[in-house]
Amino acid sequence: MKKKVLYVEDNFVNRLLLEKSLHGIVKIDTEENGFKGIALAEEKKYDVYILDLNLGDPEIDGFGVLQSIKVNKQLKGLYVALTAYDGTEWKNKCIDSGFDMYFTKPVNAKSMWLDIENYLKIGH
Repeated sequence: MKKKVLYVEDNFVNRLLLEKSLHGIVKIDTEENGFKGIALAEEKKYDVYILDLNLGDPEIDGFGVLQSIKVNKQLKGLYVALTAYDGTEWKNKCIDSGFDMYFTKPVNAKSMWLDIENYLKIGH
């Protein structure tokens, strides 16, 4: 059975690229707005949540989306940061904030998905 994925990203091209790259591999929904992403997560419940950190919204960023989703104990899944912010400091900040995985843009979506699948297989 294909995993259900929610990708919250404000950039249309980035959403489209990931969606097209993972088409047929996963069931993916995308959302450009953090608050709408939270609502969609509560409505559909996903296996994997891929969140951009900088959503271009002064009211909520990827960290805020993560915290809002994780507060709801019914929304279990793998939380993945996908961001242009690079470096050990950002990776540590993401993991310390509750993300399970961290990837930087640009990313090879299929390679990223293989890493996610391997992470899920080892029981995280």
